[in-house]
Amino acid sequence: MEDFNEEKFNGDWGERLNNQNKDFEEKYTKLYDELYKRFEIEFGNLQSLDSKCDFLQELMDKITEANNDMNNNYDINELAEESESKLKGLRSFFEVEMQKLFHKTEKNEKSDEDMLWFKVGLCFAQGIMEKYKSNGVMNSNWTAPKIAKDLNLPKCEKYFLGTLNNYDSSSPNASKNIFNNLAKIEKIIKHCDDNKISISPSFMVRYNEMKQKSIYNKK
Repeated sequence: MEDFNEEKFNGDWGERLNNQNKDFEEKYTKLYDELYKRFEIEFGNLQSLDSKCDFLQELMDKITEANNDMNNNYDINELAEESESKLKGLRSFFEVEMQKLFHKTEKNEKSDEDMLWFKVGLCFAQGIMEKYKSNGVMNSNWTAPKIAKDLNLPKCEKYFLGTLNNYDSSSPNASKNIFNNLAKIEKIIKHCDDNKISISPSFMVRYNEMKQKSIYNKK
């Protein structure tokens, strides 16, 4: 029976670990490259927030699986800290991208309410503009600049002017008339509904007219 050779045993064991480590490095370097490449190619083509979040979550789940595999291979894990670090770094990158999506969505949700057209539209929707009328007609003494100043909305003057003068949709300044944009009016209505704000009947009349016109134009 051959005597135990500790030096040879340690050498053989070390070689096996080195071979395992090499396979380990190749496997997870390939995974790193694959996930990052998928992100570069596919992420930008996704349209909705949900699809982007699901995609990032899928990539992060694959990294979690890889980390679990590392933890179940103690000896390999000890010799492959670089691979583990790279994958953790990639996961952190995906997490940051996910946070950007949520931040962007929150910002977009708030931005409508901060827009000048929204503030003016809300004045019409809430019936605030009625106080500037006489017998249902705008009082000539109340000009757009005066109304904007009275409501403490000086930057909204052009939107008051365009809406009060009912700029035609073919006008160069058509965007200053809030009633030229059905989508914006619907956002204002949704905001009122969500916040239990009563909507002026005259505003709803204009809205329904816009809807009918939109349906007619699509025929």
